[in-house]
Amino acid sequence: MPRHTDNLIRLAEALQENAEGLTLVEIQRRFAVSESTARNLLRDAQDYFGNIVPGALAGRAKRWRMLPGATRHLIAFTPEELAELDRAEARLRKEGVADGAAAVGSLRRKIRMLTTQRAEDAQRIRLETLMELEADVMRPGPRPELPAGLIEKLRAALVERRVVTLRYKSRFKSNDGTVELEPHGILFGTRHYLVAFAPGDTTTIPRLYAMTNMSDVAVTSRKFQPRAGFDLAAFAARSFGIFQEEPFEVVWRFAPQRAADVLQHHFHPTERKRVLEDGSVEVTFTAGGELEMCWHLFTWGADVEVVAPKRLRQKYAQELRAALGRLSGAEKSANPVTD
Repeated sequence: MPRHTDNLIRLAEALQENAEGLTLVEIQRRFAVSESTARNLLRDAQDYFGNIVPGALAGRAKRWRMLPGATRHLIAFTPEELAELDRAEARLRKEGVADGAAAVGSLRRKIRMLTTQRAEDAQRIRLETLMELEADVMRPGPRPELPAGLIEKLRAALVERRVVTLRYKSRFKSNDGTVELEPHGILFGTRHYLVAFAPGDTTTIPRLYAMTNMSDVAVTSRKFQPRAGFDLAAFAARSFGIFQEEPFEVVWRFAPQRAADVLQHHFHPTERKRVLEDGSVEVTFTAGGELEMCWHLFTWGADVEVVAPKRLRQKYAQELRAALGRLSGAEKSANPVTD
């Protein structure tokens, strides 16, 4: 194998990842090397792997790409990688995403078919050891069970931009009915939601439909035009959780004794953290979802203060009083006053 082996393998992967290929300048930038070193890398890759062919032209610059399969003999799967696949499959099953678990299990079986028997025996022993010594922390929460085939149908509708029909039972209505929807995304979490617009709806904000409340899902032949400017990641970031509200500026202040935990904690994609002179940490972000914020604040106990906005501070105080009221009522029932 030639020198600069790591860069050579990374270049081979990059030339196969990009269907249009890379220019010499792009290779220089990606590997932070001079033009002459980039040329040497490209030449060594051709000598060792072969199958490097000209790609599309980028203006007047020539692109280079590598035909698929050239690096197949270098591919090896570690027990750690296989363990993560097994764990991912188990997590998806626990979360009720049967289609996703089946897809990961299928991938795991295909990988085993590519592994030699000798390597498989050695990996199996290490993999079994890893699986015995590692486990997921128990996380309380809903474990929705999605009907088999549901995600597959919704994904097909998303990719092909087709209208779906389904029966939907709202949590706020006693009866269910048939609806037509234009799917624009899926949000996975403690509960899983389809993000969709109703055909003809002129609103810019989609609705969320709990996937556990769906039945009789069918993908129609009718296509729809996706909403211009809609961005699923940006839509999800509007809220602290699932509940969609108009975003607002949030400021939380955490006690100094929790600073290390707070600095390692991810609260929101827009978060900004600042360590104050007394050692406390101020966290600022922009999102909606007051109620879910209050639920999260409960987990920090007395070590967090809601600085802003005022309405969130009032909402949190209201939730605390309600919880204390329920606790007081339960204690009175358990210890009735007698004469």
